[in-house]
Amino acid sequence: MIGNMQKVSAIHIKPVKKQAAEKKRSVLLLKDFGPQKDAYGGPGDRQITLLGQKDMEELKKDREKGICINRFIPNITITGSSKNLIKGRKYTLGETEIQISSVSKKCHEGCLLKEEENRICLLPLAARFASVLKSGTVTIDDSIVPVNS
Repeated sequence: MIGNMQKVSAIHIKPVKKQAAEKKRSVLLLKDFGPQKDAYGGPGDRQITLLGQKDMEELKKDREKGICINRFIPNITITGSSKNLIKGRKYTLGETEIQISSVSKKCHEGCLLKEEENRICLLPLAARFASVLKSGTVTIDDSIVPVNS
């Protein structure tokens, strides 16, 4: 869907760890940190989380048994699928530039899908993590576009 211009459809930050995420209209992403005032921000390669709306819809089927599905709220939700975002590739996102650093999420122990059904949900395949390369504001409806390299 990158060719059809994916856009930001939701923004969330967690000012306090293990508390409810706050929905925002825009957020300042800080270079080498992530969302300003986010308790999970900081150096490293997982400064922001991204997930596609399409992927979130598919995850709803497993909501009763999945642990992560009920806890994972991405910082940035985009239209379409996040599986289109390629590890190592740089993207402009609003005023910022990010680089996809990881294309998976570890399954939690105690997940009934994993333990009872011997399978995993879509989340480990669809979740994307990124580093912030350039500070700037991201607002609902901003585009995410690959940087030509």
